[in-house]
Amino acid sequence: MNLFPVSKKSAADPAVPIAPPPDELRLRPDGAAPGERLRASRDRAATTSTLNPHLSFEGELKYTGKVSVDCEFRGSIVTSDTLLVGPSAVVHANLTVGVIEISGKIHGDVKATKSVRILSGGEVHGNIETPTISMEEGVVFEGSCSRPPDAPAPAPEKVTRSAARATPPIYPAASTAPAPAPRTAP
Repeated sequence: MNLFPVSKKSAADPAVPIAPPPDELRLRPDGAAPGERLRASRDRAATTSTLNPHLSFEGELKYTGKVSVDCEFRGSIVTSDTLLVGPSAVVHANLTVGVIEISGKIHGDVKATKSVRILSGGEVHGNIETPTISMEEGVVFEGSCSRPPDAPAPAPEKVTRSAARATPPIYPAASTAPAPAPRTAP
C-alpha cells in the first residue's frame, strides 16, 4: 500500500517529483500534528533553538537570540536575550538573562536585566534580581526577590476617568459600637 500517489510517469522518470503527502499527514515544524495546540508559550513558534525533553545538558550555555530549555540542565546560562524554561525543564543553574519565562523548575539564582515571568506550574528555588517580575497563580517561589540598584524607578500608572469610575467605592469599616437610639419629638 502506498501512502502517496505515484504515477507510472514519476516511477519511470526520476526527474518528475513525487507528490507531497496529504495535509493530514504533514507535521508542523515544531513537531506537533496539524490542529494540535501547543503546550508552551505563544513565543515558542519564534524560538531559534530548543533543548527538548529527551536531552540532558551539563555545562555553560552562552547564546544570542531566543532559546527554549525543556530538559534537565546543570551548569549556567548567560545571555542578554530571551530564555524560555518549558514545563518539562528541571534547571540546576545560575541564570543571567535579559528576559526569562518560566513554566518548569529552576534551582538556582536568576538575574534578569529586563523581566521575569513565572507561569502557572513554574517553580523557582533561589533568589531573583530583576526590575520587573510577574507571577501567575499556582507558582512556587522560595527565595528572595530584589531590584538591581541601578534599575530605574517604575513609572506611575495613569488613571483615566473611565478606570476611575470602574473602581468600586470604598466603604468605612463597620463599627462594633451600638447605633444611637433614634430621637423622638416631644
